[in-house]
Amino acid sequence: MPLNFPARALTAAALAATALAVPTGAHADSREPAPQETEITLITGDRVHYVDQKVVNVDRPDGAQGGVQVLQADGKIYVLPDEAVAGQLDLSLRTLQRRLRALMDLAGVRTRAQLGWHAARNNWA
Repeated sequence: MPLNFPARALTAAALAATALAVPTGAHADSREPAPQETEITLITGDRVHYVDQKVVNVDRPDGAQGGVQVLQADGKIYVLPDEAVAGQLDLSLRTLQRRLRALMDLAGVRTRAQLGWHAARNNWA
């Protein structure tokens, strides 16, 4: 089922908006190096903890109401707080969540990762 323009824009923006991009890659040394633990604080106040280029935890600031989507693509890790995606689309957080829920119901999926797969498979974005 084709989507109208706003739904396409919402799907594309939700999948493409970036708040953090961390390059990933294999270690050049054949010996096993000690795990590298890193913490980055996003402009939204979210603290992203990752070990060896893999996100292990995202701590939300007090009062944060939205979720966080973590994606890996093109050799980078993308951490997408709902507030940042809503801001990119000039929507309220509640409107973003309501529209994502409507798209997930339309696609018959339970997670945003499944929604992204469904959107790509059905040329929604």
